[in-house]
Amino acid sequence: MRDSKLLKILLFLFVLLLASCTYSPKPEFASISYDGRTYTEFTTPIEVVRSKQITVNMKTQGTYAYSYKLDGISLESATTTNFITLKNYNAKLNLTKEFFINQHVLTMTVAASGRSATLEVPIKIQNQKPVIEIKKKSDTEISISIVEPDGDQIKFKNVKLYKDGKEVGNVAEGIISVTGFTQGVYRIVAQATDEFDEVSQTEYSFEIQGSGGIQEENTPPKITILQPFMNEITPSSLILRFQGKDENAGDVLTYDVAVAEYGSSEEILKLQNTKSTEIIVPNLKNSTTYVATVTAYDTARASATDWVIFTTNLRERYLYSLGRDFSGKGMIAILKATTLDSLNTVGSFVYDSEITDFDVVEDYIYAISGKKLIVVNARDKSEPVNSNEISFDSNLSVIRVYKNYAVVGVGYDKIEVLNLTVPSSPTYDSYKFGEKIFSYKLPILKTQIESTNSLKMKNSIDITQGRINDIVLFADKAYIAADLGGIFELDLSSIPNLTIRDIKNVIPGDYSTLDIGIFDGKYTLAYGSGYTVGIVNIPILSSSVVTPVNFDFDTPVRKVKIHDEKMYILTMDKFYVWDGSTVRLIKYMPSSNLRDFYFSQGYCFVFDESKGLWTFRLEGGSYKLHEPNKVYRSVIHQYHNKFIFLIGDGFVHDGIDSEGLYVVDVREPKNPVVRDKIIGNFSKLKINPYVSNPTVGVLSNKTITLYSFSMSTLNFSTLTSLDLSSYAKVYDFVVDANNNVYVLANNGTNNIVARYMHGISPSLDKTITLPNTIDQDIPYFSGITEFVEPYSIELVIDTLSKSKDVISVLVALGSAGSMRLSADLSEQKTILTRYYLVTESQSGGYTLKKYNPGNDLKIISDKYFDRLFVADGEYNGVWILDKNGVNLIGGSEDNLTSTPLFESAPARDITWYADKIFVACGSYGYKIIDVFSKSVIADVRFSGMTYAFSVSSDGKYLYASTDNGLIIYDISVISNPQPLFTLNMPMMKVLGR
Repeated sequence: MRDSKLLKILLFLFVLLLASCTYSPKPEFASISYDGRTYTEFTTPIEVVRSKQITVNMKTQGTYAYSYKLDGISLESATTTNFITLKNYNAKLNLTKEFFINQHVLTMTVAASGRSATLEVPIKIQNQKPVIEIKKKSDTEISISIVEPDGDQIKFKNVKLYKDGKEVGNVAEGIISVTGFTQGVYRIVAQATDEFDEVSQTEYSFEIQGSGGIQEENTPPKITILQPFMNEITPSSLILRFQGKDENAGDVLTYDVAVAEYGSSEEILKLQNTKSTEIIVPNLKNSTTYVATVTAYDTARASATDWVIFTTNLRERYLYSLGRDFSGKGMIAILKATTLDSLNTVGSFVYDSEITDFDVVEDYIYAISGKKLIVVNARDKSEPVNSNEISFDSNLSVIRVYKNYAVVGVGYDKIEVLNLTVPSSPTYDSYKFGEKIFSYKLPILKTQIESTNSLKMKNSIDITQGRINDIVLFADKAYIAADLGGIFELDLSSIPNLTIRDIKNVIPGDYSTLDIGIFDGKYTLAYGSGYTVGIVNIPILSSSVVTPVNFDFDTPVRKVKIHDEKMYILTMDKFYVWDGSTVRLIKYMPSSNLRDFYFSQGYCFVFDESKGLWTFRLEGGSYKLHEPNKVYRSVIHQYHNKFIFLIGDGFVHDGIDSEGLYVVDVREPKNPVVRDKIIGNFSKLKINPYVSNPTVGVLSNKTITLYSFSMSTLNFSTLTSLDLSSYAKVYDFVVDANNNVYVLANNGTNNIVARYMHGISPSLDKTITLPNTIDQDIPYFSGITEFVEPYSIELVIDTLSKSKDVISVLVALGSAGSMRLSADLSEQKTILTRYYLVTESQSGGYTLKKYNPGNDLKIISDKYFDRLFVADGEYNGVWILDKNGVNLIGGSEDNLTSTPLFESAPARDITWYADKIFVACGSYGYKIIDVFSKSVIADVRFSGMTYAFSVSSDGKYLYASTDNGLIIYDISVISNPQPLFTLNMPMMKVLGR
């Protein structure tokens, strides 16, 4: 009995003890909160600013300790605060201009009761502009405040006072008194720049009347450029979008827009007093930096200005080609066009009747066929579908889309503007879609025929007369070419409130084709008229002079286009160029029916209704038809900017073959051409593509030779040679953007990575010793190690940095896995790619059911260092990992399993493009893998061996090094790759979008 009482007392005391202890459940993340939004998925970086809190939300309540790191830098350790404001840690951050371009990782570790959980969140940190506030404090005082919201230094600030439009002088920040100010209209303009060159400007206007007090005159407008973003890489044709706001009721905003090359005071586009907030800026130079400036004016002419710097890229996202299949059906082919080394079909839309014209906006194609407007949903580029059709009373000839409106040629003499407000889901029930908001019938004009000096009347019965032949959009205007009607200018700045006053005939005549581009440094309209062509500067004024080209073509002009400040002309079967003084024939193509052409980075694709595609290449300042050549054996190669650098055997000296280094020009993929060669016995090849003339390095025995390949002469020249004969073995090497060489070698005792600085005689800068073995770190098991077997080395390059800095060095180490080294070779981290399955028995123990170390032959990173891809030799196929080496394939919920993408075939080489990876499988051919679905989407087998892969920079062609030569595959249907060439059906028009 006494024992029973004692037991109850002890139990009671134990319960009290438990109650007195603070219990926290195992940490488990719920979400991240920032700026009113909650995030649970972290595939896309969160854009944040340093002055706003980032909050960690847990699924359960408890006493937790929070630790925060940014890019591995410890910001706070074991704090009880579940949020962090990055501004408070500016001193710890490596703040530079590049800091706000690069992506970062915010690591949050939450611990409680000896248990912890870690979450890594990708973020992009935006630098805020200084905040300037000018406001009335009292009838005689004005408050001026300049604050940096992120806590950065303000390196420049200036406050100026103007009276009646003239500068009076500077005033100080703080409280200023207007006592003593004479009567007049005053304006204060304040500017501030932070240490990272973010600029703010604010204006405040007021009036001093007889009473001597402040009368607020007008609140200036605000202007923000929405597209493009600052420092964005854009297509060469873009739409400048901006938004103006004004607090004063009744104010109407107008805008001045200017675009110029960065560093140039000469504007290529200048637009004044437009009401449009979308400006079309077409045909900019590729790889060129521009500045766009937009100034907003209110009714009182108070103003605000915003500006943006952007750089055009080398590529268009897609090409859309109008043609016909061989049964005569209309067809729009979608060609993936990241860069135009070649063309490949991603998908196509086929219509039962002929399609005569189309335009593309975002994911929608607006096509016309007879009396119908067809809306094609092309969000899935591989399978565009017919979303809707709208019928008209007359045939349609031309369509161009501006904002949410279509400018259409209807019948033989009408220009109509239609409302396309609901482009994503148009239906017949939508009263808005297809609504006519403007209709204009071309007047009957008299046109003088120069050859006979007679007048010809427009006859609306003749279907060849009055037809709307072409429409081009530029800035906020539509220029319309009509048979015998002339060129009409439709001002779209007031859309949808268009009236008859918004259209005018600016150039009478008979015109068939138009284009707008930069000629002699200014935007110019080029036209085709019968057998002649000409130009006129934009804007077209009453005093503008039309300049005809003094040349008569033998057949009517089909198409004109301005490119590289020249005019290119297509007739039925001839391709011409006019440089401002002389017309020159580029190529006569008998039996052709030429309809359109497209230029990009040294190539011109000519679309032929009879024969399909002709490809021309820029050589010696002029375009020439490309010719083929062959390499019959290729064992390794790298692709760069329309050239393949390869080690293999090829035909040299009238049929004699020899082994060596070859450069193959694949700018016309159907006809690759060997441009230069260096005969020799080479085992490895690497390039530095980040210089104007790429550096090509080859390894021969224990000597690395660097060659420069001139992109102008298309020849090799020797840069330097690196003698590595002191090493016992040289496994591999790689060249960085500054031509420094990282070497993977054995010095007789250890395997090492050594960096040699570039020069006439390269010098050894830094060495890191690799371990002899690596512990495989399998859960619940120890002592599983593998020997390090060096195979290959690659670099991760910060492609967003100006100097293309090295971020990391990746080394494939055979059965030991791989390693990630820091750029300066001071740190190393193991990346394990071992195939294992750990199972838990009923008794609670763990069993290693399967273990295969694999054989890492090559490890590479994608462009933004988000993913690592590993070719795993004979055993384990391919691994996909994040940049920290965490396996992203398969695995059970308890993370006890690590699996590769496939077994069944070796993986000896690997490359990537966008969301696809390409794997060379030796005698098994090759595989194409979707990164997101982590599945094999193409398995191509053929006799012979595959050694190496690369993908054209537009993702349209796959180049395979094989013992049958360099084979080029069309991978437009990614699950069914085809050897080139398939683009040979009738083609009439092309658009780049």
